[in-house]
Amino acid sequence: MEYYSSVFTFDDWYLDKPVGTIAQQYDHLSRSLLVAGNLPDGYIWHMLVQCGDNFNIVLMEPIEDTASAVADLPEEDGEPEKKPKLIGAVLERGWVGESGKYSVQLRGVKGEEVRHTNLITIRIPKSMAGEAQWPEIPSEFTQIEHRVNETYEKVKNTAAEAEKAKNAIENMGATAKSVEPDEEASVEKTVDEDGSISLNFSIPKGEKGDPGDVVAHEGLYGFEVNPDGYLELHYADNTAAPNLSINEDGYLVAEI
Repeated sequence: MEYYSSVFTFDDWYLDKPVGTIAQQYDHLSRSLLVAGNLPDGYIWHMLVQCGDNFNIVLMEPIEDTASAVADLPEEDGEPEKKPKLIGAVLERGWVGESGKYSVQLRGVKGEEVRHTNLITIRIPKSMAGEAQWPEIPSEFTQIEHRVNETYEKVKNTAAEAEKAKNAIENMGATAKSVEPDEEASVEKTVDEDGSISLNFSIPKGEKGDPGDVVAHEGLYGFEVNPDGYLELHYADNTAAPNLSINEDGYLVAEI
């Protein structure tokens, strides 16, 4: 196999270091720590890094697109060799805050099983500028914390929108008035400053028919949320509620 110089190679728990320079001292978000090879499935991978008395743990995550990091592989028996898996992390300034010799080792964790590769030594050349500052806590934790914070912000925003919608429904009110038979039915929605919604219905009167025992209602209607969480329309005097339906034009219709 051939790899570009910035990639560690993994073969049956043996780690081989790159040919060239991995990074310069103080490099930040411009280099990647990469491992490619026949990495077994089911493991969580960490790169253990030590420089002098300083120790760091870097979470190595799967990288789907290996085209930019792994060179073309030779063919064997007329068939292309299967491309290796690739894991990595983008280097941050604090990870290479000192120049000199670094010891690195790849660790795999699978449930209670823990396994390490061999220990190898790399060299980080000195840079002219920057202030050395080793991470106060392992980089793995700050990587996870960053993702957790991003997820929390998304969930918080979603929850706020959901609460706003819930309050709007619970505070929804409605009125209805009768209009002449030749006028069209309509509904007007208003939104108050507190987010509550009011629906004002205009319902055409029916043609006058023979006298009967049923008296048409006129005046106020109200909305309430039933125990199943559905919105219901009812008369203000709590008599039988009219049925609600959506007509073929997409409008709400009250059958009175």
